[in-house]
Amino acid sequence: MADRTIVLAQNKRHAVRGVTVVNPQEFSAYQEDDDDLTYIVDMSSYLDGATISSVTRTPTGVTVSNTSNTTTRITQRLKGFGYVDFKVTTSSGDIEEFRITIQPRAGGAFFLPNIASVPQNTAQLYNTVADVNGANIDSGIAWVRTAGYYAVGDGGGALYKRVSSLPSHNGYVTSNSGTTYWELEENSVLNVRQFGAKGDNTQDDTAYINYVFAYIRAKVFEVTETEPNYQVYFPYGKYKTTGPINATGIRTRVWSIVGPGEIEATFNGGVVLDLTFSRFCTVRDLHISTAAGSTPDIGVLIARESNGFVSDDFHFQNLHVVGVFANACLYNYASEDFTGINCSFLNDSSSTSAYCIRLDGTNSASVTSTFQTIPANTAASFNSVVFIESDCRRANGGPCLYVARSDGFRFYACYMAVVSGAVVHLNTTSTIFNRDLYLDIHYETSGMDSCIEFQGDATQTINGLTVIDYNPFCSDEIFKAGSGVTSVTLISPYVRIRNTNNGVAPTNGVFSTPGAFSFKRPDISVWVANSPLFELRDNMTVAKSGVAVTHTGNTSETTLATVSLPANVMGANGSLRITSYWTFTNSANNKTLQIRCGTTGNGLTGSIWGSTTQTTTRSMRMQNEIHNRNSTTSQVLMNGIGTGGWGTTINAASTDTADTKVARDIVFTATLANSGESITLEYYSVELLLE
Repeated sequence: MADRTIVLAQNKRHAVRGVTVVNPQEFSAYQEDDDDLTYIVDMSSYLDGATISSVTRTPTGVTVSNTSNTTTRITQRLKGFGYVDFKVTTSSGDIEEFRITIQPRAGGAFFLPNIASVPQNTAQLYNTVADVNGANIDSGIAWVRTAGYYAVGDGGGALYKRVSSLPSHNGYVTSNSGTTYWELEENSVLNVRQFGAKGDNTQDDTAYINYVFAYIRAKVFEVTETEPNYQVYFPYGKYKTTGPINATGIRTRVWSIVGPGEIEATFNGGVVLDLTFSRFCTVRDLHISTAAGSTPDIGVLIARESNGFVSDDFHFQNLHVVGVFANACLYNYASEDFTGINCSFLNDSSSTSAYCIRLDGTNSASVTSTFQTIPANTAASFNSVVFIESDCRRANGGPCLYVARSDGFRFYACYMAVVSGAVVHLNTTSTIFNRDLYLDIHYETSGMDSCIEFQGDATQTINGLTVIDYNPFCSDEIFKAGSGVTSVTLISPYVRIRNTNNGVAPTNGVFSTPGAFSFKRPDISVWVANSPLFELRDNMTVAKSGVAVTHTGNTSETTLATVSLPANVMGANGSLRITSYWTFTNSANNKTLQIRCGTTGNGLTGSIWGSTTQTTTRSMRMQNEIHNRNSTTSQVLMNGIGTGGWGTTINAASTDTADTKVARDIVFTATLANSGESITLEYYSVELLLE
């Protein structure tokens, strides 16, 4: 037999010649009992510029000879059956550890390095599971190991332990007698190929993959202190499926599903990976896709079941779900404490009711599981959902994200793109609240009509909405009131948008129907091309100027300044504080100073919100406060003609019915009795005071 070389690669995955990788730090080689072979471990691309300082070799059952070390390689001859543990210290102080296990070729007794209590010559090695099934194995053999499932080295090799009865799962082998059983030895890493999956994109792997999860359910249901942290491992390959993967009801402590394999769905309807009623699960480096012509309902489903037990603590990292899904790539019904990091979801469905991600605290879509009972239209607690640097895309129309009954959801540095419509659908009703929703999302593609569309009840309230983006591509508006939505109250909204459409404002501005939106304690700032498009915050100065403007030469009422008040910014109980300072000719002739409010372009004919007539004085400072009185169309103000809005008066309070749900103009006007005299507006400010 030839000598062997093991190459440790820089990315800490292992390229191997002449040996098999058991796990990232363990290598298994087969020899004849009289072999004495040289093993060279090449670490040159693994040391990151360091060199080998020292090497400690600890053999068990193996004779080690002819050892030598260079700055990047370690060399030794190994004979016998057992293993050698290597501890390599580098010049940078790092310590690298790995193991080489030597086993005899198929058919002979061999050494079991991980089971110290098993003596030699008590286990048999076979090439495949079929070989075990066809062999006449003595009932006294306690251990059986296979080098593969269908063929040697196919990744399905495993160690099996003799058991007294037929196991309740499919993780076992039997001899030709059919009455003696060896069960898969307890191991935290469960390779789907050990249960018969091939990942060759030809065999239907559905049943074999489901055997793995059935094995875990058979071993443990609720959390215990002694169970292993199961890892279901999908090696590289495409695993064809014709029905749902049943990963439901697994409630063990801290288990995981790990790629880099790809699960390809070749069926319509249903769920590809069903995690209903499971918990404490990490999904990492896994790919899920749909075959051409196949349209499952959902890529990944996590959901509570009918008895109300929680299904929580899911952590997805580098999960990629791509294909055509009638409902969503990822559907989450009230599964709390969820994180998604560096995930991507691409839904090629052309349906406008399909999504990349659907976060639904009521299961309003009435989604069902083949294996568990999920309540429909039932509200449940739903908080602590976080996505970080994740990507959602719709290539054929429709939104990316649906949110209903959110409580403390967070999206950080995410990307979402659609070709038409809104990117996010936010559904709010009398029983479905949304609060503390943080959307740090970049919205893109030229066909996007709006960033966020509010759906649900005609009148709704959202508490604590945060929207952050730089240069979103939205053609129509940023916020849209959906069909049937007439009133949206945003409490403590925080919006920071810098530039839109590369410097072009959306056609409808920030809000599709400005009168439909009202605010409490807002902090909103939207800029386009380095200029403010819309700004709103409590105690905000809407406009101010210190540039003097003078009227003289006629006796007509003349506009000196106009301030635009955006639609509905006062809300039902907001206030305006208007301060102005005037100078004029000191004479017995009347000089009338007025503040009016009218619809856009009609300020000069609008209601009088402040007025005074002066004669033998030289200047006047006015301050007028206008309060909406529990309505956007009802105002109260001081009828302070002659007092400038200060002090006492014999007049009753003034009222007005200006509709502040639409944009209005506030104008400062001056009227002279003598055209040879003058009135100057020296400065003014308009402040917005919100409830």
